[in-house]
Amino acid sequence: YNSPLTTAATDIEIVNNTVLVATQRSDRDPKFTGDGYFQLKNGNWTNHNLKTSGHLTDLVAFVDVAINPSNDKAYIGTLWDGLVEMENDVPTQRFNRTNSPLLPATGDQSVVRVTGLAFDENNDLWIANHSTGRPILVLKNDGTWDSTFISIPQTGLRFLAIDGFGYKWFSVDGSSQALLVYDNGGTLGDTSDDDFKQFSSSNTVLPNNTVFSIVADLDGDIWVGTKEGIVIFECSGNVFDPSCQGSRRVVEVGGFNTFLLGTQEIRAMAVDGANRKWVGTNNGVFVLSPDGRTQLAFFDKDNSPLFSNRINGIAVNKETGEVFIGTAAGLISYQSDAQEGGAVNSKNAYAYPNPVKPGYDGPIAIKGLARDANVKITDVNGQLVYESKSLGGQAIWDGKDYNGRKVSSGVYLVFSTSTQNIENPDAIVTKILMLN
Repeated sequence: YNSPLTTAATDIEIVNNTVLVATQRSDRDPKFTGDGYFQLKNGNWTNHNLKTSGHLTDLVAFVDVAINPSNDKAYIGTLWDGLVEMENDVPTQRFNRTNSPLLPATGDQSVVRVTGLAFDENNDLWIANHSTGRPILVLKNDGTWDSTFISIPQTGLRFLAIDGFGYKWFSVDGSSQALLVYDNGGTLGDTSDDDFKQFSSSNTVLPNNTVFSIVADLDGDIWVGTKEGIVIFECSGNVFDPSCQGSRRVVEVGGFNTFLLGTQEIRAMAVDGANRKWVGTNNGVFVLSPDGRTQLAFFDKDNSPLFSNRINGIAVNKETGEVFIGTAAGLISYQSDAQEGGAVNSKNAYAYPNPVKPGYDGPIAIKGLARDANVKITDVNGQLVYESKSLGGQAIWDGKDYNGRKVSSGVYLVFSTSTQNIENPDAIVTKILMLN
């Protein structure tokens, strides 16, 4: 069957329309299962586990995935024996203590645990090698390794995200610390400009030191999911300033002010092309505005096809807007209305469907726009019929005017300017032919 082999779906990565899914959460008390990992590419699912490849023999507990955007090589971290490299959809290498700087866990020399993976802007792969005296490693884009980093006091590094300034954010196991931020000064192999900082509930607004998820948004800010809601670090380049303590959004619920999702365990988070936050909990999925102050949607088993309210992973295909949600009972996707947008409108912006044929009553998507672009639609005489703002790089029009009436047959012009005011405000982005 053209489907995943198992209902297990945890960490999810989507790059260049390829969806890669791990099958076990990177928990502090792991259960070593042999479900492997699976991939969706060109409409086909492939499943990889200890029975499908010699490079995966006896290998279990696949917990983290990453795809190199420059060459589509995929990497899968395990809690059992290091890191798997996959090229052209085939597992080709297995990195462990025998052929890499990866070290076995201090408390259990029989396992090599890779608990966090993330590519930086140079397409170098940062790795959390859990429970070792050297928990940070880099597999460079040229295939060589770098393990020259300053000593840090924590060994239990787990979830990993890289912010817009190149800082590496790790969650920390244990009760005394929540996060460790590492700055390599933009240079590998040179520790003279390296630094790190630890964050906990004692020096930030974190409500506790248990972190389940970390994600960087499109503004470069870091969103941290804890067992009691979300904390946002909007420190720009001032992470090492004592004033960088994070913030918790205060929202109104039932007439009372409370912290954003303060009663929820934040198990997974993702950012879509419009910088909206998709937040997975034990009680379903919350969709939040870019600043987190407004709840835009909520999905659970009662109001959607979700298989389970317990969410283990979320990722967004920013090219298409499709959101993949890993639940405790299987993987499901949802087609959202936001795609990734650039700094300026594309010269190849277009509308779909176009022409709009008689009887069609669905949305008309205008694609290829700048992120958060202003969009105006007029008739050929210049009469404004609709105005909106793109969600990421896409705007949606229902084919109606301001009074909710279906527009007449004819040609309609789409004008758009980005918030950076780079485009000519009089430039026509595309045209739409309406046939009623």
